[in-house]
Amino acid sequence: MAFTKQLPEWHALGVEPPQSLKEGGWKAGVKPPADYFNWLQNKAFKAIEELQLKAGEVKTINGQLPDEKGNIKVNVDTSNLATKEELKAKYSKPLDGIPQSDLASDVQTSLSKADGSAKQTDLEALDKKVNEHSADYVLHPGVATTTNNSNAYAVTLDPAPTSYVNGMGLVLTINADSTGATTINVNGLGAKSIKKASGSDVTNLKNSGIYTLRYNALTGNFILQGEGGSGNAVASDLLSGKTASTDAGDIVGTMPNRGVFNLALGASVPAGYYSGGTAPKGVKTATGTVTINYSFSQGKSFLTVSNLGFVATTANFYDSNFYGSFSKGLDGIWRGVMCNTTLRELYTITVSNVSDGFSIVWSANSAGTLTFNAYG
Repeated sequence: MAFTKQLPEWHALGVEPPQSLKEGGWKAGVKPPADYFNWLQNKAFKAIEELQLKAGEVKTINGQLPDEKGNIKVNVDTSNLATKEELKAKYSKPLDGIPQSDLASDVQTSLSKADGSAKQTDLEALDKKVNEHSADYVLHPGVATTTNNSNAYAVTLDPAPTSYVNGMGLVLTINADSTGATTINVNGLGAKSIKKASGSDVTNLKNSGIYTLRYNALTGNFILQGEGGSGNAVASDLLSGKTASTDAGDIVGTMPNRGVFNLALGASVPAGYYSGGTAPKGVKTATGTVTINYSFSQGKSFLTVSNLGFVATTANFYDSNFYGSFSKGLDGIWRGVMCNTTLRELYTITVSNVSDGFSIVWSANSAGTLTFNAYG
C-alpha cells in the first residue's frame, strides 16, 4: 500500500560531530552546536526518503486505485484451487509404508500450497504418485492376514499386484499352525513355496505369528526373512541348563551332566551325558541252561551255547549226572573233559567256537539239561 505520511524535510547539511561525541553523547550543562543538530536532522530525512523511494509504491492493480487507507481489493478466481482441508484430508498421513523422497517432497509442496495456490493438476499428479507407490510391494511389503487350506496359505492385497516380481515383500499374520511344507498364493497369482535361506521347506509357521517374506525370482519361491531356530529336539535331548529354539519353541535342557565315566565293572550306568573316561576291565560272564542232543548217525552227544555277547574262553556245565569244563590254552588249543558222575565215565570233549559262544561234542549217548557258566 502507498505511504501516507509527509517526509520530515531538512536540507541544511550541518557538520558531522566527532566520533567521541557520537560514542559519549551529550553531557550535562553542554550546549549542543546548531551545526551538529542540522547534520542529525538532515541524515534522518535522507534515510527515510531513501526507504520510501526504494521500497516502491503500488499505484494501481488491474486499474484499481488505493482507497484512503492505501488498500486495493483484488478479485481472484479460486474455483480450480484445492483447499487446505482437501489437501490435509487426503495427504496428511501417507498410505502404508514410508513415502519415497520425491513423493514426500510432493506432499510437502502441496501442503505448503494449502493457502489455496495448489491447482487441480497438482492433486492429480500427487494422487498418481501415491497410487504407484502403494502398488509397489518391493519398496514396501504388503501387509495381510492369511487364510489357509491345510498348509496352503493365501492373502489378498489392495491394490492387487499383477505378477510376482523379484524382491516383492509380504508381512503375513498366520491364521493357523502349519503341519508340513508351506505355500503362499497372493491374489490368485499362483501358489509359491515358502523356503528358508538354505533352500529347505518352512514347516513350522505358528498361529498369530508374524512373518516377513521376500520373493526370489531366480528360484520362484518366497524366502523367509530372519528365521528363528527350528528342529525337533526335546528337553531331555539337551544338556541340563542349556537352551535352544525348536519348532515347539524355546526349551531348557534336562539331560544330566555325569562328567567323566568312572563306573565299576558290572555297575548300572545311569542315563546322561559323559564327557569321556575309560571303560573298566574285567572278566565277562554269562550263565544259563543248555540241552544235550544225541546224534544216532554219529554216535555222539553235543550241546551249543550262542549269543553270549562275547567269545568264551572258559566254561563249565553240570547237573545231577554230569560235570564238565573246558578252556583255551595259551597255545590256542581247547582242552576239556565231560564226566558222567553216575556211571563214573570220563569223556574227552571237542570244543569249537560258534557265533558269540561255543559248541561241545563227545562220544557217548548222553541226555539231560545242563547249567553252564561261561567266561571271556
